[in-house]
Amino acid sequence: KAQVQLSEAEIDLIEAEGALKRAMMNLNDTLGKPVETELILEEVPIEIEDYEYGECLEVMNEVKRYEEMYKSEDASALYASLAGWSMHLPSLYGNFSYYWNNERFTTENWGRNDGYYIGLTLSLNLFDGLSTEAGIMRARASRRLSKNYADRAKELAEMALRNAYISYEEAKKKLEVTMNMLETARMELNLAERRYELGAGSIMELTEAQAQYLSSVSQNENAKYSLLTSEMELKRAMGIEVR
Repeated sequence: KAQVQLSEAEIDLIEAEGALKRAMMNLNDTLGKPVETELILEEVPIEIEDYEYGECLEVMNEVKRYEEMYKSEDASALYASLAGWSMHLPSLYGNFSYYWNNERFTTENWGRNDGYYIGLTLSLNLFDGLSTEAGIMRARASRRLSKNYADRAKELAEMALRNAYISYEEAKKKLEVTMNMLETARMELNLAERRYELGAGSIMELTEAQAQYLSSVSQNENAKYSLLTSEMELKRAMGIEVR
């Protein structure tokens, strides 16, 4: 039975080593460092940033400028609406002409040598009224849609930002827990090594402590990886370019 338990502890140790290799590989890749496949027990330090949701929201609104987007769309729709209304209005045109037959003026032919013409033309759009009205309605609808689109886009962006912020805060708390677990596992491993050196501990106890320590290191590195990726997603949600 003791041999079976020792074999199980050795299997746990092998699996912990593999999990640690994968965790280190993912973390190094995220940090932009060369991907190392060999087992590295040195912890990779990372910087933990504190983000306030209100500040993140201000950055997002400053970068994405939803109000300016709506104003631009609204101006285009308003111009189309005014242009449509202008087609409903009557048009008044005036003209004036004067002529002279280039003959010598005399008292007898005075009235026959020159003349003038004054005219006014009033134009009403009677036959395109339905199409013009439809154009105006489309322009009005476009203005409403542009406002709704900007509002909805902002709501979705705020929702994505909120989710990213929650994920980042969750990753920070998980990292704190895994750091405590790692410290405990390190202390237990040191104790198991001392006991084994003094002959008071068994090889199975030492192997289990080693497996638990490597598992804690792996979980801690995975937590760092999750924190880094969640921070990148938070920055993307704020509209900050992430490379």
